[in-house]
Amino acid sequence: MANILLRSPRYEGITVSTGKASVKLEASFAGSLRYTLVKNATAGSVVTFEIAELALDYLSITYAGSYSAQTLAISLTFKEYTGQNATGTESTNSTITHTGFDGYGFYMQGANPTIANTQWLIPQKESDNTYEVFLPDNTAGVVPYMSDGGAFSYVSIGASDTSIAANSGSVPGSNNPALTITRRGCISYRYTPKKLTFVNRFGALQDLYFYLKEVLTTNTARESFNSNTISLNGSSTTYSVNAPTKKLFDRTASQKVSLSSGYYPEFATQYFEDLLLSNQIFMTQPDPLDISSTQIVPVIATTSEIIRKTSLNDKLINYVIDFDFAFDYINNVR
Repeated sequence: MANILLRSPRYEGITVSTGKASVKLEASFAGSLRYTLVKNATAGSVVTFEIAELALDYLSITYAGSYSAQTLAISLTFKEYTGQNATGTESTNSTITHTGFDGYGFYMQGANPTIANTQWLIPQKESDNTYEVFLPDNTAGVVPYMSDGGAFSYVSIGASDTSIAANSGSVPGSNNPALTITRRGCISYRYTPKKLTFVNRFGALQDLYFYLKEVLTTNTARESFNSNTISLNGSSTTYSVNAPTKKLFDRTASQKVSLSSGYYPEFATQYFEDLLLSNQIFMTQPDPLDISSTQIVPVIATTSEIIRKTSLNDKLINYVIDFDFAFDYINNVR
């Protein structure tokens, strides 16, 4: 059993037994049989199936303010047959179970990337393989982790916490690595920190705050047609100069926002790269109908390029990223 990353290919296979001519894979996701795949083969050959693309369709991460472990139970049963196309005498070769995460591996990690136990599910600092998160002053948070036994969960961070010690008893079932929590006061009191919550490379929800300039833009689109405004009254033909001959219909609108991160250390570039590579991003913003509360809305990162900044080249490291709201401004949900 492994914790597998479903946005990267996952290959599973068996060596065909003597006297067998075909192999059938029964792939079950979340307890239900979803796919039956058959391949003809010869004894002694290796038959492989790529299952990540199939499984990912059955895992969708949701977020409405609370953090929960969202994974996919995967069961793969390999059956062999004496005849081709799954005919003849059947026998079960093996059954494999995995836990699927909505994450991905990198090319240099090689094939079939997995998530190890006993780690924080955020990128490590490249310089010393330690962990650090950034939160505004007096703000609580959460960090995802894998326990020693392979359980995926989130640990809460108090509004004044500055670290979680290694092997902390506050992280259930885990001899966890140490985690540093860096508090950041408002860089400018003209701006309120904006929280982005996204599905990171491990398939876990991670928070990232933007501290500086915010620019909101509303874009509109329209369609029009020429209307006949002529009025016939007996022998006279008239039209009103107050009636438009060009009329609009299907006026739509969308919004986008540009956020400036504020100043982060060099290693935190990984967080922003993960943000751009995420398929699901949520922004916490003031509720326009009740400014005393907040709302969580889905957004799409439209910035397609990020230059890895360094303190040597750039001195102060600030990222500006553009997001589209993942819905139309005018309610047209039908």
